[in-house]
Amino acid sequence: MTKPAKGHGYIDLVGDEHHFWYIETLWEAAKDLPVKEVKLDDLAWAEDDCAFLGNPPLWGVLAQQCKQAMNVDLSYPIILNVNGDVMDGMHRIIKTFVAEKTTIQAVQFEQTPKPDRITKESDS
Repeated sequence: MTKPAKGHGYIDLVGDEHHFWYIETLWEAAKDLPVKEVKLDDLAWAEDDCAFLGNPPLWGVLAQQCKQAMNVDLSYPIILNVNGDVMDGMHRIIKTFVAEKTTIQAVQFEQTPKPDRITKESDS
């Protein structure tokens, strides 16, 4: 896969802590997981918050995200955590959705890897 932007990763709120994984950490941990086909309708991606785009999101930022989605390589599976949440692959999901496909390749952790960083919500 292409090198992600510096600091690119996945964050999850666990209790009062933010757990953060760098994308490279997830790629390494997921590299030997079995690939499966999952239905887009089985993923909760459409209801996820896109606050990183800004509140409200700017058209230019949205256009840049669309451009990224159109240029992704669908040969790489998305990465799901134990609960089925998308840890990596939102742009691949968007490209798949826009192409009117109903499934996407995915790998899923049976045990979520240790986060790279943990901060208290009050520290954020």
